[in-house]
Amino acid sequence: MSLDTILDHAHGREWQHVLEGKYIIGLEAYDAWINVLEKRNADPQGNAFNALVVSDAREFAMKFLHDLTIKWAGTNIVERGVRKLASDALKHYVIVVDALVELRELFPFPNGGDPSNEENASIAVHLLNKAKDAETEGVKCLDTLHNFMKNYYAEKWVN
Repeated sequence: MSLDTILDHAHGREWQHVLEGKYIIGLEAYDAWINVLEKRNADPQGNAFNALVVSDAREFAMKFLHDLTIKWAGTNIVERGVRKLASDALKHYVIVVDALVELRELFPFPNGGDPSNEENASIAVHLLNKAKDAETEGVKCLDTLHNFMKNYYAEKWVN
């Protein structure tokens, strides 16, 4: 199930057999990004590209969750459960997306903006903390959704 991959990434488990701990991924990556900005060591283009890619990914996550709340008809307990749990996660991902889109606008790709500027870095750190906190809560909701779906897994509800 694609939710397995999403949660493996969020919890930093994805690709660790290849990455061998050399790279930080998932929720922990927020702290690494914040640390680089606080030290004013962010590469302008790399930072802007990361803001673009990460915000784009979260926009798709938000759309996916939104679609779950609409497309699952709610005609049985499983569909009602999926809709409710997706809606719970969606509330957090709306906050994540708002923060990351603002970050993307602060550091537009390919120009990059100026992450070494004290005011820009301070705003960016605030936005990343906001996104991290909301995504942490959103991932908790996704964990709950994942467990719920595993308990009620059946071809009828997956296809």
